[in-house]
Amino acid sequence: MKMLKKSSLFLMSTLLFTTSLVACSKTNTEPSSATVAPTASTSTTSTTTPKTEENKYKDAIELSVAIWDVESGLAKSKDDALYQFLSKKFNVTFKPVGITWDDYAQKINLWAASDSLPDIFSIDAIGTPTFYNWVNQGIVKPIPKDLSGYPNLSKYLDVKDIQATKINGQFYGIPRRTYSSLNYNANDRIIFYRWDWAQAAGVTKEPETFDEYKDMMVKIVASNPEGKKPVGLTGLPKTAPDVLWTYSNPLASSDGSGADSKWIKEDGKFIPAVFSKNSIPTLKMARDWFAAGIIDKDLPLLKGEQHYEKFASGKAASIVVSGGYINGYKKIEKDRFNKVYPDKKFTDAVKSLKPLTSLDGNKYHPVFKTYWSESYFNAKINDKKLARILDLYDYLLSDEGKRLVSYGFENVDYKLDGAKIIPIDPKVVIGEKYPSTLVFNTLATWETPYTVDDPNDQSWVNKDLQKDAISYMQFVKTKTKIPDFSPELTLVSTPAKDKFTVINSDLLIKIMASKDDVEQMFTKEIDAYKGKGLDKVIEEVNAKAQQLGIK
Repeated sequence: MKMLKKSSLFLMSTLLFTTSLVACSKTNTEPSSATVAPTASTSTTSTTTPKTEENKYKDAIELSVAIWDVESGLAKSKDDALYQFLSKKFNVTFKPVGITWDDYAQKINLWAASDSLPDIFSIDAIGTPTFYNWVNQGIVKPIPKDLSGYPNLSKYLDVKDIQATKINGQFYGIPRRTYSSLNYNANDRIIFYRWDWAQAAGVTKEPETFDEYKDMMVKIVASNPEGKKPVGLTGLPKTAPDVLWTYSNPLASSDGSGADSKWIKEDGKFIPAVFSKNSIPTLKMARDWFAAGIIDKDLPLLKGEQHYEKFASGKAASIVVSGGYINGYKKIEKDRFNKVYPDKKFTDAVKSLKPLTSLDGNKYHPVFKTYWSESYFNAKINDKKLARILDLYDYLLSDEGKRLVSYGFENVDYKLDGAKIIPIDPKVVIGEKYPSTLVFNTLATWETPYTVDDPNDQSWVNKDLQKDAISYMQFVKTKTKIPDFSPELTLVSTPAKDKFTVINSDLLIKIMASKDDVEQMFTKEIDAYKGKGLDKVIEEVNAKAQQLGIK
């Protein structure tokens, strides 16, 4: 999700976990004759391919691919047995087209405008004006309605919130699913904080309310631990505000796309949650915290991994981390904290903040979707190339394909013992042995093996961090609440809504960093969006809600 600003989920998970993950293994839907894994003594893949497959893929095809980390993932493709296996299996070569987390949207929109899109590209566009323009202008290739020839892909797409992305019954992109339920969205915005500093400042219990958290930050900042004059809370401007919205308006949390507004009913009609009067207490709290130095004054301008540097180096007391425990380990503990504090145990010094009690007495976490971003295909590709791409995606979504790009080759890198995947050499990191997994593990879906709250998983490098993760997700599942809303209204298409965008985090930060009256600024922001067509959007969405029977 743009909610993550993350490097590839799989690369991070291979660094967080060893390859001895326990996974549920379903019946293999691929014919066993389609693949023969390389022997342990070879570095290349030998395959035996059925005649039908040879005929199907007799013509070689080059696929240009723009996805995060594609250049580094495919840089050593000649020596990467997994790349060579997929290349030979489908008779394709992959041409990397580089994008980064900072420039992907600009590059892809430029390529679309200049008619130079790659064959496959990923971006978070569903529901945005960009998406509807691409569909209307024929820039992206529609997915065939009949997917009976792609059983794994068809099953993967048969999920309520993914089906809702269709336009007139047609898919124009393949959503990249992340989680099995919205509860796991909580892991996308975790606050880590310096518990050792809190204790030294006189805090005796972990905070459970926003006031207790504020009090803890005030005490830490005032105590000036290590003489570094730390700020209270840091993070990225597109993601940090989501934890603040949970104070009074949790449905105002957003993945940053500008098109995932949750709609709530207020004064007899549905409106985007961010424009609800429920936003005002959060905006006032954010202003108070920012003015008091509890929120990093640099937060509105931070980019990339600057927030990780601040927290890990002792210049911030807490941090909003996109990607939760995986990024907490990889981006903070492993890459930075252990180098700055070699004598400190990370889990003794740092804790994760469980969702705090909101203004109405409930506990909430940010709410997004079960997927983030989508795969799109250039409308200029012919049906033959599209079929080859869909065959590849269908394989990557199969049980065999998932195991391949997550654990390597059976009997070379792992063995199956019933439902368990046992690594042959637990010291081997699959993402390092086969760098192309950085691409193929997330090309079709983000939903890689992800056992953040599985107590039976024995593979975590940091066992204490695993205990924290299990405790955190157990708390989320039993103590927090997801407010009622209708996902259908988030994705419904209307003429005015298709052209309308609101970046919730921008609105919060603009008001937070100002000195003008909060309520007056909020009213002015709403009026500004009315000038951009908000009233018409609300009118059309309410008419759609009536048609759909949503009350």
